[in-house]
Amino acid sequence: MITLELEKTAPDFQHALQRAKGQLVVLTRNGKPAFAVVGVKDELAIEALSLSRQPEFMAYLDGIATRMRDRPEDTVSLDDLRKDLDLPQSSPRRPTHTHSSLDKRRR
Repeated sequence: MITLELEKTAPDFQHALQRAKGQLVVLTRNGKPAFAVVGVKDELAIEALSLSRQPEFMAYLDGIATRMRDRPEDTVSLDDLRKDLDLPQSSPRRPTHTHSSLDKRRR
């Protein structure tokens, strides 16, 4: 991924981005689309955008969609998905406190 510090870009580029805030910005070369700039709100949005550009991941999702369409009774667990994508298994979640346990501590 390439990053560009907005503070170091040309003022007219910053102005164009401000005017298009919240929209997709398409940069053209010789009248044809060459680049797109998309506003992001957080790291999750960046990750989602990055994954959408990975052909292997998109093919995997297509395979899941096909299986679900052909055999709707089949489901894919998160652990199976992690195994298929060679990702680390999730760790067990710590129990969260209920309101009653918080109230008892405050007394």
